[in-house]
Amino acid sequence: MNDKYQDFLNKLQNASESERDWVVMEFSLQNLSEIVRQAVWAAAIPHWFDQQFLTAVLAHPLKDSDFNALTALSFIEVYPERGFNVHERSRKLLLDKLWSSKKARYQKLSKQAAAYCKTQNQNDPVWRVEMLYHGLLANNLTAKKNFVEQATDWHDSFQFDSLEHLTQVVLEAVDSGKLTGEVAALTAYWQAKLDILYNRFSSAQVLLQQALKQRTNNIVMAHCMFVLGEVHYYLSEYDQALDCYQKALSIFRQTKNGLSETNCIKAIGDVYFILNEHAQAMSHYQQTLPVYQKTGRRLGEANCIQAISKVHYALAEYEQAMGRYRQALLIYQEIKERLGEAGCILGLGDLYCALAKYDQAETDFNQALEIYQQAKSHLGAANCLRALGRLYGLQKRTISAITILQQAAQLFESIGDCRSKAGFFFYLAELYRHQKQFTQALEACNQAIDLFPNQVEWYQDRAKLYMKMEDYSAALADIIHAEALGKNTAYTLYRKAELALWQQQTPQAVELCQQALAYRPADGDFRAFLALTLLADGQTEAANTLMKQALTAIYHPQDFEDLLDVVDKLIRIYGERTDFTLMREILAEKVTVEASSG
Repeated sequence: MNDKYQDFLNKLQNASESERDWVVMEFSLQNLSEIVRQAVWAAAIPHWFDQQFLTAVLAHPLKDSDFNALTALSFIEVYPERGFNVHERSRKLLLDKLWSSKKARYQKLSKQAAAYCKTQNQNDPVWRVEMLYHGLLANNLTAKKNFVEQATDWHDSFQFDSLEHLTQVVLEAVDSGKLTGEVAALTAYWQAKLDILYNRFSSAQVLLQQALKQRTNNIVMAHCMFVLGEVHYYLSEYDQALDCYQKALSIFRQTKNGLSETNCIKAIGDVYFILNEHAQAMSHYQQTLPVYQKTGRRLGEANCIQAISKVHYALAEYEQAMGRYRQALLIYQEIKERLGEAGCILGLGDLYCALAKYDQAETDFNQALEIYQQAKSHLGAANCLRALGRLYGLQKRTISAITILQQAAQLFESIGDCRSKAGFFFYLAELYRHQKQFTQALEACNQAIDLFPNQVEWYQDRAKLYMKMEDYSAALADIIHAEALGKNTAYTLYRKAELALWQQQTPQAVELCQQALAYRPADGDFRAFLALTLLADGQTEAANTLMKQALTAIYHPQDFEDLLDVVDKLIRIYGERTDFTLMREILAEKVTVEASSG
């Protein structure tokens, strides 16, 4: 056994597990000619090479025989359509060693690689990414500027595949510690935005938390903090989302970054909206819309108008919501923003569904679903499937409704959206309740609460269910819990009014119902229930007037059936009365008319 081989074995035996791979690589390199050995170091710099590319990186010609000797090595692979590449694990070993021992040499080779890439077709994203990558590692003067401009352009022009190719390549150098500071933070920022787009929220959170540890300027930190707020928002972590948005807003205000400040205010409005604080949400949207319009930010304008549409919809102000959705949709179509377009079409479908225009609603839901699927937006697709499931439930297509809601639940689960997955059981409970299968409805409600216990709607809906089952103590417990959560006040007041009515406390029921209606003055269901509490309280004329108004703002046959159930229960609890009988006749006629027209 020769001394060189014995020396190798000794090194291998004494090396730690993490060092052994390099000992093997070093031994392999020692057995090569100097020319081929230098070619190996140079070949590791790019992600692929051919003889011309490698010659440019080395900055001197490489003979055919030497190139052939290089490509015959065990750790050199064929790179389809472009030549060859160093095997990933071997390449990492070589690059890490070169960076730690001869950083200047590494950067010189990278500079020569970047120069060669620049002479290639820069309209080809593959060559463009490779040029930017090498420029950053060479620490070229314009590299960071070029990187930021290209990432921004690809993001804003929806070239997400090209952007992700860029971020993944640069993250390779970030993860190995070769790129730090602002470039590292910005790379994490762009990749996190893509992760949010594709519902990879956990990955986005890790990246942004790493980015916030980098040493960089306040503006970059504020942008990372803002996107971290978006991650918390999508994970239903609303307190953390508000905290991130507020921190980002403070920095943007200090640095007089007006557009980013406006985006923060809009995002805070989004959190208030999801918490059913509609007045707060509308205030924030109305504050931001003129800024977007004045500065010509069409995407921001459309997003804000769409958000205002959602507030109107949530308040049952359907005419205003319809107008705003159509306004936003036109802008999205003009600027070719497909996800925004799909969101508006989905919103219009919700409106048509609320107005019992089921055929148009189904058309819109399917159109939005197709766009989301084309854009690979699993969250958007899941929302469309959920909407279709609810629609089928309203049409009493129960089997179809359950099947498609299950599909939505599976999608929500695949993207880690626990709240929306729990919503499957919530809507399932709604289906069972309308069919008067209260035991199954209760089981579904309990499953929703087990999955996501801090959603106020679950408790409000279960309280209604308990009252259907005449378990008033359980209903009270859920109402108290909903009140403690402090969200969606209108429906909590509604449930308190229902409970008071069934406990024959009609003055309190009237007062509570009036308070609830103040939050949702356009809601026909709220007005109708107030009419019935007035009726129970003996205010027959006021009840009849209000019910006449309410019936013009109620659209679903199931809602008329629910009101008829309420009158029947009033008769059971309060006894037979002429005013109850007359009201029942009015509602029974409505149910018959709706059934025949449906």
